Amino acid sequence: MKKMEIKKLDHLGIVAGTIKELGLIEKIDKRLGIKEREEISPGEAIAGMIINRLGFTSRPLSLTPKFFEPVAVERLLREEISAKHLNRHKLGRSLDVVHQYGCERLLSEIIGEVVEEQGIEVKYKHLDTTSFCVTGEYDEETDEQAREVKPGYSKDHRPDLKPVIPELIISQNGGISLMSRCWSGNASDNEVFKTRAKALIQKLKEVPWTGYLIANSKLYSEGNAETLKKLKFITRIPSTMPVEKYTTTALENGTWQEIDDNYQYQRFELKHYNIDQQWLVIYSKAAHKRAVKNVEKAVKKEREKTNSQWYHLPAKRFKTKAEAQQALEQTTAKWNINLKINHIKNIAAIPGGDGRKLAHPPRWFGK
Repeated sequence: MKKMEIKKLDHLGIVAGTIKELGLIEKIDKRLGIKEREEISPGEAIAGMIINRLGFTSRPLSLTPKFFEPVAVERLLREEISAKHLNRHKLGRSLDVVHQYGCERLLSEIIGEVVEEQGIEVKYKHLDTTSFCVTGEYDEETDEQAREVKPGYSKDHRPDLKPVIPELIISQNGGISLMSRCWSGNASDNEVFKTRAKALIQKLKEVPWTGYLIANSKLYSEGNAETLKKLKFITRIPSTMPVEKYTTTALENGTWQEIDDNYQYQRFELKHYNIDQQWLVIYSKAAHKRAVKNVEKAVKKEREKTNSQWYHLPAKRFKTKAEAQQALEQTTAKWNINLKINHIKNIAAIPGGDGRKLAHPPRWFGK
């Protein structure tokens, strides 16, 4: 009787099916090449690593054959491949070939083909960075590391660890990663966004850029203005920028356009940093309620503080009227009156004229 052998597929069949449907193995092999006498190609090795990472996370590369032992590898890849072919030597050599070709280059080229073949809409592209922290020590004197692992601001709130900064551009449709790059741990968003914008301008010379680049306020700066002139972009205007004139005009104008029950907006056409732009001032009822609550809380705290100080001041005795006046000025100088005045400056009637007050300047979004 023939011995029966049972192997599993689990969710990995869907992953392998998607890899084959998109032709990822062929696309990788076309760029990296296939050497003679290779039992598996670089594309198949990388496909194996993709499958591995979606079912065997947090395990070292050397244990990859162990992962594939109970799995029907011949179904996931092809008949001639078994678990022993996906060993650390083959996977390591494949990663070396990818590094020589360029990880970022390989990713962007393959995704570009897939996006075109699948007809995916990539008009709106979102740019952002994050960080992941690592342990251990890294030799900064050598060039063995593609990116330096250095102390820097940790978005994971782990200042005791050294971060690395990954940058991603993804499509709004489907959240597909269109471009990726790693930066040293001390890189700032300003540096990353400025460099990426310049790289996109270079890309324009090869392929027409027809979409919009969407990023946070770090994209919009005077130093990056020359590059932004050549791009279509959507961003939030930095809160440090003086836009009080337009905010006041928007609040006094009263001609708000409704987005939904919570949001309204006004649009301004202007030239800023020598760039023709459209700015939107956005009003949010939810943000207004939070702002009012914060101001009321701050006023209450300040009132309690000033009342306490005012209560003890008359109990003191002064020799002259000038001394009393000086003591009064010293006491009131500690009060945060300016803070309250700044809040009052931002108070205006809410769109709709229902008599309530707006205690928070609206957010600005540019171009």
